Amino acid sequence: MVNLIQYNTLRVSAKAKDLREIREIGEIREIGKDEQHMFLGEGANVLFVHDFPGTIIRVYLKGRKVISQTDDEVIVEAAAGENWHELVMWTVENNWSGLENMVLIPGTVGAAVVGNIAAYGQNQGDLVQSVEIYDLQTGKTEILSHDQCKFVYRNSDLKKFLVTKVTYK
Repeated sequence: MVNLIQYNTLRVSAKAKDLREIREIGEIREIGKDEQHMFLGEGANVLFVHDFPGTIIRVYLKGRKVISQTDDEVIVEAAAGENWHELVMWTVENNWSGLENMVLIPGTVGAAVVGNIAAYGQNQGDLVQSVEIYDLQTGKTEILSHDQCKFVYRNSDLKKFLVTKVTYK
């Protein structure tokens, strides 16, 4: 059993059967598809009220880059384990508008898109072009379009997948 106190921002003491850290996509294949699991970024929007009987999968996938840039738009890609606030600051420092209203929201890029975070009239889902996911059940990676994510108020259809990358416009 692993104590989860250091893996959630509220520092709630709870235990999980196991904890695995994913730093590259190949490591996810070691997790059994029938194994009970929960994906976790920085633990900023999680309240453990009891022990978790399965495996916590910490997502540490890193990287961000510009996919394309014109005078009118910039397309950026960020890995799911990137710190959300740091991604927003990177775009602000480069004078790219779009994400700035969601600055200082704690968590990771993956959690931000899954929970469709929003602030000051700006919604995560409004800026997402596509999301790369890994389906633990099928063992396949797939790219979902904005519409396939089915963004609604503070939610999306992404909770059952491991988000690996997000592309923003």
